[in-house]
Amino acid sequence: MKWITLICLLISSSLIESRIILKRDADQDHQKHIADVFNELTERTFKGLTLAIVSQNLQKCSLEELSKLVNEITDFAKSCTGNDKTPECDKKIDTLFYDKLCADPKVGVNYEWTKDCCSKQDPERGECFREHRDVEHTPVKTLSPEQTCTLFKEHPDDLLSVFIHEEARHHPDLYPPAVLLLTKQYQKTVEHCCEEEDKEQCFKEKIKEIMKQTHSIQDTQKHFCWILDTHKERALKAINLARVSHRYPKSDFKLAHTFTEEITHFIKDCCHGDMFECMSERMELSKHTCDHKDELSSKLGKCCDLPVLERSYCIVTLENDEVPAELSKPITEFTEDPHVCEKYAENQEVFLGRYLHAVSRKHQELSKEFLVQSAKEYETLLNKCCKTDNPPDCYKDAANLFLNEAKERFAYLKQNCDALQEHGEYLFENDALIRYAKKMPTVSSKGLIGLAHQMADIGEHCCALPENQRLPCAEGDLSILFGKLCEKQKKNFANDGVAHCCSDSYSGMRSCFTALGPDTNYVPPPVTDDTFHFDDKICTANEKEQQHIKQTFLVKLIQVSPKMEKNHIDECSAEFLKMVQKCCTADEHQGCFDTEKKPLIEHCQKLHP
Repeated sequence: MKWITLICLLISSSLIESRIILKRDADQDHQKHIADVFNELTERTFKGLTLAIVSQNLQKCSLEELSKLVNEITDFAKSCTGNDKTPECDKKIDTLFYDKLCADPKVGVNYEWTKDCCSKQDPERGECFREHRDVEHTPVKTLSPEQTCTLFKEHPDDLLSVFIHEEARHHPDLYPPAVLLLTKQYQKTVEHCCEEEDKEQCFKEKIKEIMKQTHSIQDTQKHFCWILDTHKERALKAINLARVSHRYPKSDFKLAHTFTEEITHFIKDCCHGDMFECMSERMELSKHTCDHKDELSSKLGKCCDLPVLERSYCIVTLENDEVPAELSKPITEFTEDPHVCEKYAENQEVFLGRYLHAVSRKHQELSKEFLVQSAKEYETLLNKCCKTDNPPDCYKDAANLFLNEAKERFAYLKQNCDALQEHGEYLFENDALIRYAKKMPTVSSKGLIGLAHQMADIGEHCCALPENQRLPCAEGDLSILFGKLCEKQKKNFANDGVAHCCSDSYSGMRSCFTALGPDTNYVPPPVTDDTFHFDDKICTANEKEQQHIKQTFLVKLIQVSPKMEKNHIDECSAEFLKMVQKCCTADEHQGCFDTEKKPLIEHCQKLHP
């Protein structure tokens, strides 16, 4: 497959610009056939996206093995465009795709679990394949800069095809067209770095940026699927309505609601493993957005002028449009209208949607999560007030409740940003580590340290933004982080408190984790000789490695002494540092650590209540 040609085709072809939008019929039973998709995507594009999808589903197969399967699927699709097409050609495209995978005898041999998946009917079959995707792989084999540049010069298609295969199989939940978008960026990286004198440093920096973007796209996509699985479609629609209203504040409710429905529909298809249908709807949504660009945002023009592949990503990452001047007035229709209860009773979902749209388009400085939670609290308030003798007197304070809660959110964020600036990233991590090791002591030290590190990263990024962007950034990123934590705890149960925060309310999840107290049901393990291990490697480790070793000790300390107070933890940590300093200057480092370990642990245990 000529991947350079494929990528250029995706980026610049006017044929794709005009025909790739696969219109979803008003009849929900209408489905695109494989011949339609093949014709609209062209053969090269069809092959490229098919390779990405099979690489995500069959991650252990080599590029050579998958290329044969891709060619088989492509040949079948091509045969469906002729006059002698078989009845199979009229099947739903995702059904055909999994039919081909299940018919391949090698698939059943290499992947035992496919026998169970292939026995299911769609859409359960696609979901089964999605659930068995494995994110743990051997590291990607990388070439040296010289080898990369040589291969790119002599066989550029080979280098880029390998990147597509590796990117897709190592990131199984990544939206397939995003794989091709990232491949284009990789191509630009290779072209640029191969001209640089310090090729190694150039590749190191540029590849890091590509991987960061890869993880960001995949994390967001997986998070939407987690919301759908855990909190169901209503929560996903609410978040999407807040997002649309935030980004396009001049859109009226009807238009915002329409786009919310379309976004939710294509996310559902993506999450259910219907990748071809997902891609079709994403392209359709991109075109629909640009058809209404003047009604939506003054900033959409720059996205809509781009080729289709880049256009979708531009729209997704577009900054919010300016809030129209008329929205500066207080919102009174939900707090001062005497007929609120009648309107609410007429259609509760629509009325709450109008409320969420109104507050979201006006308050871009607030997070989507907060705004959805405010709608939920407003719903609770109306359910109470509309049963009273004087409803207007009851719900008139809704605006003050909203503003007071917003002030608390801003104050909490400022407190954390100030702490990060004052104490630095490492000490900020340690504070988070102590809090969360007490909240979830059964989580591994690696998991807790990773959580604290990511919290500090979120703080570093979001606290550096303008004030009106900090809260949406912080609470949005924390929701993704906690969503990942919740996904892990499905397999490795943490405790009832964590489970409650994960399942109770999506919009209140961040607040729930913040308010979560120590795990009172936790029974600490007894301290044995194997509980703490002090290695003399700390004496030769770099600063980052030393910090990791110290934080591992901190977690272990809390896990065996969960009720230890902060001042005692600080004292014990100081004693640990004294021991490190003493032993790293001793003649025999490891012998010193072995001798000093017992008195240190005994000292720490005496501090435990």
